Amino acid sequence: MRERDIARKPRRQRPHESSAPPVPGLLSVSNHALARLLARQPVAELPKLADTLRHYRAGAPLLKALAPAPAGTDLAAATAWLRSLAEVLRVLGDAADASALTFESTVVTDRDAEYGAAGADVHEKIGAARWGAQALGERMRDHVVSAMNASSVVGHGRADNPALGSLDQAKAFSAQASAFRAAAPTPELKQAAEACQDAALALLQARSVAEARETWRADTVQTNTVDEVKDSRRARNEMDDVFADSGFNDRQQTKKIKVMVKQEDGTFKEVEKEVVDDWCGMFAAANMFRGAALDKDLRMAFAHTDNVNDFFQYTAKVNAGRAPLSVWADGRWWSVREYHASRSALRKWVVGPSAAADIRPGDIALIRHKGVKPKDGIANHIVMVESYDATTGKLVSIEGNVTEGVRPDGDGKAQRTGDELKSSSKSPTSTVVEVRDMKDEQELTPGAGPGGVYQERGRRTVYAIGRPSLVDFEDHEYAEQLVDERFRGLSPAEIRAHAQAKKQVKLARSSMESPANSPYHTRTGG
Repeated sequence: MRERDIARKPRRQRPHESSAPPVPGLLSVSNHALARLLARQPVAELPKLADTLRHYRAGAPLLKALAPAPAGTDLAAATAWLRSLAEVLRVLGDAADASALTFESTVVTDRDAEYGAAGADVHEKIGAARWGAQALGERMRDHVVSAMNASSVVGHGRADNPALGSLDQAKAFSAQASAFRAAAPTPELKQAAEACQDAALALLQARSVAEARETWRADTVQTNTVDEVKDSRRARNEMDDVFADSGFNDRQQTKKIKVMVKQEDGTFKEVEKEVVDDWCGMFAAANMFRGAALDKDLRMAFAHTDNVNDFFQYTAKVNAGRAPLSVWADGRWWSVREYHASRSALRKWVVGPSAAADIRPGDIALIRHKGVKPKDGIANHIVMVESYDATTGKLVSIEGNVTEGVRPDGDGKAQRTGDELKSSSKSPTSTVVEVRDMKDEQELTPGAGPGGVYQERGRRTVYAIGRPSLVDFEDHEYAEQLVDERFRGLSPAEIRAHAQAKKQVKLARSSMESPANSPYHTRTGG
């Protein structure tokens, strides 16, 4: 990840020594001197009760070799250090908690000196690693979010894109942050690991936004007419690829809806109309899949506003199966919420004005154009947060399936008329960016102003904002509903081979994606 100058936060104040876990106070000489003395002594066999000290002995060489946390925001260096830290914690086990050594020393005799040295060593080095990891995670997260906000397409072109590394690098960093969390034996270490996990999530979200930006800049995604969609001879285009990469359908498809049509006598009559399926949520899902490897089985959760509402609240009230409720992990079926909680990686969902307190690029927002619930869903529209300025309250969203909004100029930034953003319209729908003022409680959804000047939307159009879980970007197998207790120990493969379980447990499997020679892959070289 490219280094950028970011504001340096004051160093986190460490707790007073009196609040730290106690270690045996048996030594009047330096710990290092005692360690050298002990090293010259024969290694005595430990009693069975000394498991924690035994783990310390096994992990001491790794602990000694552990370097301080890297400074800066280099992704490869951060990943390598987290890998080393996770391995140290894995080998040390309970011995990574100095208080565990202290407790064990009270029940094991004739080892006071060794316990004292071990406890002091762990207290010093694991304590330093804890603070280093916490600072690293917070710094990485803040750097990524700041870089994405500072490069918004509202005022910046392709040349200002931040360097986010490859998807493989992002996934490796995520894996090591999660491994650190799994190995952390104390609440303090878990908290530091969670900061690293949040940094990994911010990076994956940023990659999703970067993917959406490039598709918006290319201006190559536009809905076809119903007749064109139904023409079997029509050449594949990038709109078809969005449908495929969202897991919805291999190509665009149509649906029939009821609309009110004004008659010649002035009355209105409900008639059936065929239209192309709405794809605002598909655009968000496709970009999360392409840029950050959103699990294929979760993409359909973004097909409708009601499904998005279910997804972030861990429910399945509408189109059951689009937001799976069970996940296979660690040898058993969990509810998705339960598993995310066990990983300290719950999804986030905030309704109303308080959502403005914590918004970052890659979050998903549900939009109510008129500020109230529509009759046919929880909201009208699904968008991805492109950038957010907490000071001004300006939220820029990047969206699909829209007629009127801001489109790109030749340099890949938002079109302007003079100093003002320019609004333009296209029919059928395509991709745009929109700006919403989270401090404006009056405005709703105005059209273009005089001379095509873009007019910002108001806060009341934002119903809720959600943030996925880091786990959503891992590869897991899911079941549509909660798995019955009788089958919770059966793997997905065993369920497929078990007649009764196969009837009871509906697995969520989606393999659909755009072909390798598709227009999208041709454009991106992917």
